[in-house]
Amino acid sequence: MFVTICFVSLLRLALAAKDVSPRLPIYDGQCDPPFQPIQGSKCYFLSYSTFKGSWQTAQQLCRLSHPKAYLAEFQDLEELIDATLFLSNDDHECRSWSSPGPWIGGMEIGDSNTFTWASTNSTIQNFNWAEGRPNSASSNDGIALDCSMECE
Repeated sequence: MFVTICFVSLLRLALAAKDVSPRLPIYDGQCDPPFQPIQGSKCYFLSYSTFKGSWQTAQQLCRLSHPKAYLAEFQDLEELIDATLFLSNDDHECRSWSSPGPWIGGMEIGDSNTFTWASTNSTIQNFNWAEGRPNSASSNDGIALDCSMECE
C-alpha cells in the first residue's frame, strides 16, 4: 500500500512560482555517480526505470548506493520544487512513470495517518497532499510521488 501526493499540481505550482528560485547552484563534482545534481545542493538518483519494489526495498537500495544516501526528504517548499523540476525535466507528461511513482522518505506511524521522515523521525507537516489524503486504511505506509492528474 502506498500514499500519493499530486505531482502534476506541484509541477504547475513550481512553474508558476516565478518568485521562487533554487537556493544554491549546481557545481562540478557535486555528486558521486550514479547521483545527479539538482539546484539546492542536493544529489538525486532517480531509479524509476531501473529498480522497482517496496518502500523498504527503495530505502535499502539508497543505502547500498552511497553510505549517506536515503530516500528524498523535503524540509520546505523550495526543496520540493527543486525535486519536482528535476523529476519532470525530461518527462513533462509523466509517460515513463510506473505506479507507484518514486518513493520518498516519509513513513506512516502505525495506522495513524501521521507521517514522519525516516532519517530524522520528524513529523511531516504542511505537505502537498492530494485532496483527501492521507487516508489509508492500512498501517506503516510509505509515500510515493504520483504524476497522474487524478491522484487516486
